[in-house]
Amino acid sequence: MVKPAKAALYATVGGISTAVAAVPVFYPQIRQDLKFMWKYQGPMSRFRRYTSAQPPVSLVDRFLHQVQLQPDKPFVLFEDQLYTYKDVDVMSNKVANFFHGDGLTCGDTVAMLVYNEPAFIWTFLGLAKLGVKIALLNTNLRNKSLLHCFKAAEAKVLIIGVTVWMQGDNPALHGLRSLDDKINQTSDQPIPFKLRENVLVNDTLCYIYTSGTTGHDGRAGMAAIVVHPGHLPNMWEWYAHLSSRLPGYARPLFLRLTQHLTHTTTFKQTKAELIKEGFDPNVVTDRLYFRDDSKKTYVPLDSEVYKTIAVGKAKL
Repeated sequence: MVKPAKAALYATVGGISTAVAAVPVFYPQIRQDLKFMWKYQGPMSRFRRYTSAQPPVSLVDRFLHQVQLQPDKPFVLFEDQLYTYKDVDVMSNKVANFFHGDGLTCGDTVAMLVYNEPAFIWTFLGLAKLGVKIALLNTNLRNKSLLHCFKAAEAKVLIIGVTVWMQGDNPALHGLRSLDDKINQTSDQPIPFKLRENVLVNDTLCYIYTSGTTGHDGRAGMAAIVVHPGHLPNMWEWYAHLSSRLPGYARPLFLRLTQHLTHTTTFKQTKAELIKEGFDPNVVTDRLYFRDDSKKTYVPLDSEVYKTIAVGKAKL
């Protein structure tokens, strides 16, 4: 006869074993997540060590450390061009010395309108060596949108990449200067740490702009689904599918059923018009749905429901 205490122990062990065995069934990604969390500890430990140091270790400090360790190692590969850590350090010193001589100091903001090219890297690092904040403007912005982003960052200077500012042989407009020749002639002497010594851990390094959805409907999370004419997806199944595959923050609050999505020449989906139209049934002719967690499905979005959402009566 098994004693009560021993029986309770067996039951407990059996229950734990069953629970452990059932975890992969209900949580099939647990091994990947645990593996990621284990690997995550190293970077987080280094991050805490860097930020708690006095003075804190910055991105610039880490870059300069790598320059000392491996100056001749390739750092930037662009088309048929190769730049080593030392090359980028020299160019970033030129940028920093030029703008320091031009009056920029720690805490100022500079806006950059530059494509992905080597000059972007050393200009960014050069400004960071001065403790200057960088506003990274989207290169597709024009007119009022561009002006708004520039003013919002309170930038003192706007740097335009040569591939963005294609003016040919025309003279520069009033207030614009060509920097390439001036920066190339500037000293490449290392930048004293004292020029950025007032930068703290919580200070801004750069401003990164979103695709233009901040403060607009599209920011709430909308996904477009291509459906064939006459076909209507099962919204219960879609809700279950998205809930099982995506974390909560990534699940779209709104779904738009459309018959086609246009693409760019590089085969990227063009989402600008979708973002602009948002999920207003008075504007969008496609079928619209919103996520109803109480019903575990996506329900149709009509004008009346949209009004209650817009005024905050309906909670999403």
